[in-house]
Amino acid sequence: MNKQSPQSTEQTKNKLINVNEASNILGISDATCRNWVKRGLLKSAFFDKLYIYESSCFNLKKQILSGDIDILSSRRNKTYKRKDSAYLSSFSTDSPNFANAKIVSEYLSKEALYSENHIVSILCKAAFDLFSEIFNDKLQEMYHKSHVERKNEISKKSNCNMVYTSYTEDIFNNILKKIAPILLMDLHKSEFDNLNFVYNQNEDTLGLLYEDIQDLKSRKRTGSYYTPSFIPAMPAKFAKERSSEILDPACGSGIFLCFFASFKDINSLHGYDIDAISVAITKLNLCFKYKRFDDDFLRILNTNIVKKDFLLSKDFDDLKNKNLLIVANPPWGSKYDKCYLHDIRDNFDHIGKKHPESYDLFLEKAIEITSNGDVIAFLVPEAILQVKSHAGIRKKILENTKLLELVYFDNIFKNVQCPSIMLVLKKGSTKELFEKDATIRFVNSEKIKTEFKTTLDRKLSTTSLNISCDDKVWALMNKMVNSNCLYLKNNADFAMGIVTGDNKKFLKSAPAKNLLPIVTGKDIFKFRDIENKYYIDFKPQNFQQCADSSLYQTTPKIIYRFISDKPICMYDYKKMITLNSANFFIPHFENLTAEYICAVLNSRAVCFYFKNTFRTSKVLRSMLEKIPIPSADAVAVNEITDIVKTLVKAKDDDKYNLYNELDRKISTLYNLTNEDISYIKEFTDMSNLF
Repeated sequence: MNKQSPQSTEQTKNKLINVNEASNILGISDATCRNWVKRGLLKSAFFDKLYIYESSCFNLKKQILSGDIDILSSRRNKTYKRKDSAYLSSFSTDSPNFANAKIVSEYLSKEALYSENHIVSILCKAAFDLFSEIFNDKLQEMYHKSHVERKNEISKKSNCNMVYTSYTEDIFNNILKKIAPILLMDLHKSEFDNLNFVYNQNEDTLGLLYEDIQDLKSRKRTGSYYTPSFIPAMPAKFAKERSSEILDPACGSGIFLCFFASFKDINSLHGYDIDAISVAITKLNLCFKYKRFDDDFLRILNTNIVKKDFLLSKDFDDLKNKNLLIVANPPWGSKYDKCYLHDIRDNFDHIGKKHPESYDLFLEKAIEITSNGDVIAFLVPEAILQVKSHAGIRKKILENTKLLELVYFDNIFKNVQCPSIMLVLKKGSTKELFEKDATIRFVNSEKIKTEFKTTLDRKLSTTSLNISCDDKVWALMNKMVNSNCLYLKNNADFAMGIVTGDNKKFLKSAPAKNLLPIVTGKDIFKFRDIENKYYIDFKPQNFQQCADSSLYQTTPKIIYRFISDKPICMYDYKKMITLNSANFFIPHFENLTAEYICAVLNSRAVCFYFKNTFRTSKVLRSMLEKIPIPSADAVAVNEITDIVKTLVKAKDDDKYNLYNELDRKISTLYNLTNEDISYIKEFTDMSNLF
């Protein structure tokens, strides 16, 4: 780090920004930003605190976007998309606009700091092409009617097509002036004048373009990830069953509203967004959908589709007692500044947190403004059902709504690793969460895989609203919980493996002087001695994050894979250091051995419980702390411990039979019957057992 004195010139200080500002430019966390400074990727200075040269942030950003440096290539959630795949992902390769998207991507990949004018230029050209095609017959009729007295004059012109094009441009520009002035520009000065976008009724062309050309850093900050095209059909039945007003408080490009336009009058559709370009796109998309651009229609658009902050707004009188359906894909993970948080602090229960989650706030606001009987349908992360930080909004849901439908999706947003749900709620205080015949669905690739109806006797609380299993599975899980069980919570010390900040730099593939073996997640298997593949110079001060050294030295400890859809654990007596892909805990049960705990966590019963409870690809401390561990007498503990030791040393051909013997003993401790054991075995053996 380059330290300078406070006597540096004011000109120099003006070139410096703080860590948070640098992080926002680069679209990374503050911790990653500091690590990049440590690695020399960003030029910095130190006065009262760490500052970073703004120019170095933009230079690094340009290198990343151009592909000259691949510092983010190994990140699971990439902030930047590489130029060879960035702007193509939202368009299907079958789309007639795929080639245009490629041209746009190649152009913008060379313009790392492209401006809003670039965005407007692309969208204006695309919108004009779509407008010209959709309204071609109507425009031809209008054109000939308006020029009937000038036919002779027009026929003398060398290029009638040019006259018609000019007429169409005038009509289009007039529409933009009325409903979307932010997109108004001279089409002939656009860098993209030679492109020709084609109308595809199954594609949100303008929305996809805007999603792709926005700087991903900006999208991450606002939490804007646009809704996949198949999603709006999910809550459509609730709109069809009701003569209702429909509001999308975060309308984006209007994908929900455009879907409902096929069976709803424009007067009943309302949309808000804080982004003026998104509002403009929604209005244009509705023009295209209804095939109207008369003055009355445009007036309704300007009244109903507006730039408005749903969270700050208080005027919803026009939607009161209107049999309202609020449907939205609200922002996820928006970053609010201090001034904004101050403005809304008194109106939300979640504002007490340092970083309130935006979709919690949107859902709370929706519950607040609706009347009894109104319906709310939100596309949100599945985490809202059971992650601790969302307990407050779960309390609101339980106290003020009933569940009509819950749809589980996988990762439906490209480049975003986050399972999602469609949560459909009916406003009205009640003792029971479930409406009669409430439906739970699991959807994969736009198709329903399974679905079932819920019963009214499940005991749900603010701790968890997860209902991802049918009654039979629920009963089995309850049986496990109701056996004599202990929990890791308050009975273990948890620690995270090392976050180096640069594994390529710190991890060595061969042993050497002063290097210690280090364990990664891929080194952990059920009932197999841990064999490391890498070594590290263990100097905690050089790492981005590191647990207290004494914890790594403690034995026995239990190491588990972080990236996994089920617990995969192994005990350690060798004082191994671990990478953050292999976290660990030190158990403190007086009468349970590390081998016994591993046997339980690696069992089919726990795999069954975990997958039906958490539906995740990450094993977190909070999840392990909720797993019921059956208590056992000394005889049972010793017997299971001996089997585990034998199993670890056994040849691969013998492991399966030993595992079955061990697993049956664990199942018996959970009071599971032979029928239960067979059912769980069938469920779990579809995946890799060990």
